[in-house]
Amino acid sequence: DAGCVINAGPGNIVFPTTVGTATKPVDQISSAKVVCTDTTPYKLYFTSTNNPGGTTFSMKNGTKSIPYSIASGATLIGTTNAAALSQTGNGGEQTIPLTFSPMKVMNSPTPTAKL
Repeated sequence: DAGCVINAGPGNIVFPTTVGTATKPVDQISSAKVVCTDTTPYKLYFTSTNNPGGTTFSMKNGTKSIPYSIASGATLIGTTNAAALSQTGNGGEQTIPLTFSPMKVMNSPTPTAKL
C-alpha cells in the first residue's frame, strides 16, 4: 500500500532434507518487517507460481514437492488479497513473525524458499 515499506528476512528459509512427518513437521521461522505511516491499513500476502490461490504452497524440486503453509500466529497467509494478513501501521517498524510449516516428508536435495 502507499505509505508502506516491507522488508523480509533473514533471506532464505532452508528446510532440512527430511522435513518431518504429517504429525510432527519441522517448522522454519522468519519474519517480515513493515513500516507504514500511522493508521495506514496494509495487507501481507505472498505470490507463488506453484499456488495460484489459497493458503497451501508447494515447494518443488524436480518431480518431488513439499506442500507447506505460511502463518503469522494462528492466521494462515495465502496468495490473494482475501487470504492476506491485515494490519494497521503505527508509524514505526512492525515485525510480523512468519512460520513456514511443511506438511509431509521429502527425501531429496535440500529445498529452499526465498522470501
